[in-house]
Amino acid sequence: MMVILWFCCFLFACVMLFRRPVWGIALYMQTFFAFPPMWWWGESFGDYRWNLIGGIGLLIAALVSGTIFSLPSRCKGLSKNSFWLLVAIVINATLVHYLLSAQPETSEQPYNNLLKFSLLQLLIAAVIRTRNDFMIALVILAIAAGYIGYEVTINDRGSFREGRLEGVGAPGAANANELASLMITVLPLAGAIIIGVKGWKRLVGIVMSPLILNVIVECSSRGAMLGGVLASGVMVFLSPRAIRKQIIGALVLGCLALAVLAGNTRLVERFNSIFVGEDERDASASNRLIFWRAGLYVLADHPLGSGGAAFKNVHGRSYIYDIEGEDFGNRAIHNGYINESVEWGIQGLTLHLAMIGICAVMVRRQIRSFQEAGDVQMGILGSALLGAIAAFMVTSMFGDKFDAEWGYWCCGLAMAYGNLPTEGGEGQQDGVLQ
Repeated sequence: MMVILWFCCFLFACVMLFRRPVWGIALYMQTFFAFPPMWWWGESFGDYRWNLIGGIGLLIAALVSGTIFSLPSRCKGLSKNSFWLLVAIVINATLVHYLLSAQPETSEQPYNNLLKFSLLQLLIAAVIRTRNDFMIALVILAIAAGYIGYEVTINDRGSFREGRLEGVGAPGAANANELASLMITVLPLAGAIIIGVKGWKRLVGIVMSPLILNVIVECSSRGAMLGGVLASGVMVFLSPRAIRKQIIGALVLGCLALAVLAGNTRLVERFNSIFVGEDERDASASNRLIFWRAGLYVLADHPLGSGGAAFKNVHGRSYIYDIEGEDFGNRAIHNGYINESVEWGIQGLTLHLAMIGICAVMVRRQIRSFQEAGDVQMGILGSALLGAIAAFMVTSMFGDKFDAEWGYWCCGLAMAYGNLPTEGGEGQQDGVLQ
């Protein structure tokens, strides 16, 4: 049954993307969140690269509609700056990969991922042309992420290892920390649908948000917990006063839902462990500090970068041994910002941070424009996007997730949001899924 439903949705999105290019996002997100090889029903699908097929479908949608060609001209102000910063990120990574990489064969996959995710960011920005497109994209994300929540909450998929959910996820989000980072990034966008979108689409937010939240709880990730706290603060304090009460109301409901779901005492214990002293710090937290220190030493010796996966597969083992006198094997840094610097240089991290920062500023300015135009709905959705960016940035502090594709999704959504008309404009109520 699930196989038939998956193919029906796949074919539907393939047809609809020719009518409206934003449906290319639906095709891609289906192949990401419901990636067949990672689920119990996907054994009969064969060893095909379904996520790549979904990405090609999104590319076709942008090419056939011509939106990818018109994107540079549609970008204005800060959106254009973010476009050129993304180009600079790609150029820098290319130079580091081919000129400075410690092991080009090790660097190849992370470099290819950076190229694909950069293109994905531009495709998302390109196919979202109207306000209704933007709302559709958020509904698609909520439904897609909610599918994982459905499998975990209703079908009891996955297993628990040391009190944390494992065995479910998506490409690039296969363990508890990665999955929690993904879901806490999507949660503000799904939750905003409840108060920021009218009609049947509001029901999507009501149904999917608790499912997504439950996955986050089951993952017991300290980084995701802190990300949720900061995202809530960002949404409240950086949103216009006209919509602040509505956002606070939604967050109160979210806290009530969390209180119901968080019967897991281990979740509370892990959150409290963030604030303990050195004597009470667990092995995981202590090891992170060692890895961060080793990463900084690598960066000091190779400030311009050493290529993709340079710490985990090239330098890290020996540097950690020099610090601790113990062989930890090949280990990740567990800090996305240090990892980005080690891989693509200080200049690479600076460019990436600048792009995300400009995207955040652009969204904040666009929220004000929508407020001045009396458009409360779009202001709420923009505030949620800021919350998603904040959550992603926090989780990147505690894991090598700063290069994860959902960070590029957020920037693509931000570019699209910054290009939308704030007064009148084309397509405010047009198209399918109105």
